[in-house]
Amino acid sequence: MLYPFYFSHRGVLVYFGFGPVGHETVAYIAEDRLTPATLKKVNDILGNDDDLASVSNWADAIRNFQEETKPWHFIDLPIRQQVTVAKVMDFCPNNDCVIAQIQINKGVLTNPASNLGSLRPHSKPGL
Repeated sequence: MLYPFYFSHRGVLVYFGFGPVGHETVAYIAEDRLTPATLKKVNDILGNDDDLASVSNWADAIRNFQEETKPWHFIDLPIRQQVTVAKVMDFCPNNDCVIAQIQINKGVLTNPASNLGSLRPHSKPGL
């Protein structure tokens, strides 16, 4: 759910995303829908001290400390323009957006030779 806010002095409509509670809620729902085998893999990656909800806000927290991760959190799509699946990557400059990062992470997760620990959040400021 997006929450619209209108700043009348600027004439700008801004949308804010889920926020921490929304991210955690989605993480709990996702975790409940995982198969036992997949949940075990997730727990292997996260370790004993974390679950999906506890790391669900990591991307929001870390993007201000690790500048290179900022584009991995979103994609800017034009307003009121038809964007097809085939054209969506046209809006991902240098393959540096959330869609490209999901594809990279999927490649790591599906490769049995991958070091899954490389996906573990290295620091969690404020979490």
